[in-house]
Amino acid sequence: MAERKIIWTATADKQLQLILDYWLDRNKSAEYPNKILRLVDEYVEQIVNRPDSYRLTEHRNNRVCVMGTFSIYFKRINSIVYITSFWDNRQNPKRLKRILRRKDGT
Repeated sequence: MAERKIIWTATADKQLQLILDYWLDRNKSAEYPNKILRLVDEYVEQIVNRPDSYRLTEHRNNRVCVMGTFSIYFKRINSIVYITSFWDNRQNPKRLKRILRRKDGT
């Protein structure tokens, strides 16, 4: 099996950063943001190893990996996995639909 490459879109990267910044500011501690990053690393590794095992969404061939309060939306094109969105599941889902409809160069 060919090794897969992960590419975070600018949108997904910004979403993750905003979530980490929010929790850092709210808790005045890096403990929870660091926990989120550890979980993201674990789940992204699982996505890389078995991308087709995750549920397809109705949005432009995106798949979703639910990790509790957060979800990672991604699509696989050949040996590249594009992370298209990092989503806090407590947000308005209509906003997510708009984000996933955008073209992120993938």
